[in-house]
Amino acid sequence: MNLRITIGILLLALLAMAPFSSRAFEPEKPVSQVPEASALIEEVWNGLGGNLGVPELDDSIAKLEKAERLDPSNHDLLIILCDLYWERGERVKDASEQGKKEAECFFLKCHETAKRALEIEDSAAAHYYAAIGLGAVAENQSILKQVSSFPEVRSHMEWIGENDRHYGDGAYARFWCDCYVNAPKPIIKVIGHGQDEVCDMLDEAIEHNPEDVSNYMYRIRCCHDETMKEKSVSLLEKALKADEKSAPKQRQYNAYFREKALKYWKELTGKEYPAR
Repeated sequence: MNLRITIGILLLALLAMAPFSSRAFEPEKPVSQVPEASALIEEVWNGLGGNLGVPELDDSIAKLEKAERLDPSNHDLLIILCDLYWERGERVKDASEQGKKEAECFFLKCHETAKRALEIEDSAAAHYYAAIGLGAVAENQSILKQVSSFPEVRSHMEWIGENDRHYGDGAYARFWCDCYVNAPKPIIKVIGHGQDEVCDMLDEAIEHNPEDVSNYMYRIRCCHDETMKEKSVSLLEKALKADEKSAPKQRQYNAYFREKALKYWKELTGKEYPAR
């Protein structure tokens, strides 16, 4: 297998492996000037935020698809649809072969809807969902299809790095951290960014939003080793002191990463936070 094929498969596989963690943010609420569409958006938005099941997700998707037909040029409405398509696919992708096929349909909708959003506005959100949707679709396809998808996936991610680096409070940095940690080092040197650069990206993301817990955890994962226990504990302390209420867009993800931080604190110190 030549290097180009290996690179393509690795990046797409890595992208599919860590959607929840690199995502770690929630889209903005869409606004519509069409009264019926606005009412549907409000109804769906009020029901989001919890651990929705598949029936609730299907109901939300159906309502937003109706809203989108009423307001087809609404970029932000398309983005929240992308997010729900992605979430719906994630719920069933590992359940069975039928689940994988069902998930692929939703990931494809995520990618196609993001491409439509790009026709309206060249935004980081649209590039992001286009990338992760395509990456997930390609995961179970042939090697040739995976490799042919690779340039588009990377192009979307690099657009974010060049034009809206703080999108998702560090989604770009977390993406490359996932790649650096999981890919063989000779490969990552070819497809992306080295450790020092990724660590700088994560430092920048933390400085931009110190209340986002995920970036502290990624910084430890990507940039610390077993000889850096004290540095890891200090960074965990900063993460656990983050004010969750000041970052409402990350509320679900902050809770997820805060739980991971508490477990890692106990693993490193042998004690319950804040004892050390």
